[in-house]
Amino acid sequence: MGGQVSSVEGVHVVVVGGGFGGIAAAQQLKSEGLSFTLIDLRDAFHHNVAALRASVQPGFAQRTFIPYAETFGDSFVQGRVERVDTERQTVILQGGRVSSC
Repeated sequence: MGGQVSSVEGVHVVVVGGGFGGIAAAQQLKSEGLSFTLIDLRDAFHHNVAALRASVQPGFAQRTFIPYAETFGDSFVQGRVERVDTERQTVILQGGRVSSC
């Protein structure tokens, strides 16, 4: 099953969570040149599958952490989502920070 992406003027996508699905969505949006924000509590993705290899191969552990800011630049916001205001189309983060949708 495939999907089609259509660019809509003025649309901004907010991806909550930088796990495998969130990263895949953000990468797709980035490759299509669409406006998005990826929000995650952590500053990097930890590739758990590679953890076993990291325990036996010197220097490999640092490769299991992929910093979101390096991959997504200004499209990444670190924080905890408290709620989504659908009327105002905003995401409210812990501490009162607001991200527009």
